[in-house]
Amino acid sequence: MIINNLNKYYNDFHVLKDINIEIPENKIVGIIGENGAGKTTLIKCILNIINDYTGEIKFENESKSYGYIPEERGLYAKIKVVDQLLFFSSLNSISKEDALNNIDYYLKKFDILDYKNKKVKVLSKGNKQKIQFISALVHNPDFLVLDEPFSGIDPINSSIFIDIIYDEAKKGKTIFFSSHNLNNVEKLCDFIFIIKDGRIVNSGSLEEIKSKYKIKNKYIIETNKNTEDVFIKNNIEFQKLDNRKYSFITKNSKEFIGVMNAFVENGQEILALESDSIDLNKIFIKELTNE
Repeated sequence: MIINNLNKYYNDFHVLKDINIEIPENKIVGIIGENGAGKTTLIKCILNIINDYTGEIKFENESKSYGYIPEERGLYAKIKVVDQLLFFSSLNSISKEDALNNIDYYLKKFDILDYKNKKVKVLSKGNKQKIQFISALVHNPDFLVLDEPFSGIDPINSSIFIDIIYDEAKKGKTIFFSSHNLNNVEKLCDFIFIIKDGRIVNSGSLEEIKSKYKIKNKYIIETNKNTEDVFIKNNIEFQKLDNRKYSFITKNSKEFIGVMNAFVENGQEILALESDSIDLNKIFIKELTNE
């Protein structure tokens, strides 16, 4: 999917501003941003729920089928789970027999087969979320669009959702989702977009995004005794993190080797040494605060 120069206004409010992105096929793609940044509006434009935008959204295969979890969940409280899922499947080109097989398959995967003939109103919030997810999967779509799929989900159920997303991706589906749970975005995504005030401000694989922020030659070290004297004598910038754990920065590899030799000469044992890294949460804050 390719999006060119997408702009969307609500009256005088400019919600989406010159969006130019490509959503790669057969990948798990995440979009993150603050509330009101434009994530849900973009999703609705992609699905043609909103169509009064300017710009272009091109699909490589117009015949693709779509599964969608909206931000505002929509289930019928007084209808049985199986009947509800059959209704959603009937909106797509799938036989009743195939739909029933898929319903049983996903109810088992989500560990809620016992609720098949229960009315939705008796389900917990988490189980309602599962039914909503199954409604997007039951017709075996090519493209899954999930707006805040982890919202209100406890860690155990979140793990189940992650496993399902992985499984669907292995089947060759393209999955595009928004989330405020950045840990899950890090775990799942092959590609990430960061949106701020209606503009895409960063994009790429997780490693590509991290590489833009990573401080070169920054390390974290843990030794068996006080390390500060070595840093001070060698004029190394450092910060104490814990009792015997420090972060430090060297100008180049030669200076790094010199510091390592100094530790050995000082009779210190290096218990742990790693290159410092930045997580998605820190990047997200940097992008949104311009720090």
